[in-house]
Amino acid sequence: MRYVEYEKRLSILIEKFDAEIIPKEKVLHLKRSDQVDYRYVFAVLNISHPDKLTALFTQEEKLEHQEDVEDNIKHPFDLSNVEPGTEDYVQWGIDWMEGRLITLALESKDGEYISEW
Repeated sequence: MRYVEYEKRLSILIEKFDAEIIPKEKVLHLKRSDQVDYRYVFAVLNISHPDKLTALFTQEEKLEHQEDVEDNIKHPFDLSNVEPGTEDYVQWGIDWMEGRLITLALESKDGEYISEW
């Protein structure tokens, strides 16, 4: 896919979901994922705008997130026990678990079309 076409598609997603592009390297755990082929990831987007997230999550997901929030309040995660340099990754996981973040990894296996997300 030509760079211009990638940019056009990314612009649509960024505008629609108020998303931000993050460096692929920030989600290195995807290298071990059975759902993503890291070799083909051409962009990673974070969606964190509360109104957009509210519109995207189902009622069941919102209830699960609320349970996670309440559990984390009762049993807070101690970031001081985290390996230095991984604090952002751990916070990303907490934000994802509590419904404050969706991360999209976009793949193109043929270099022309988005084949997975």
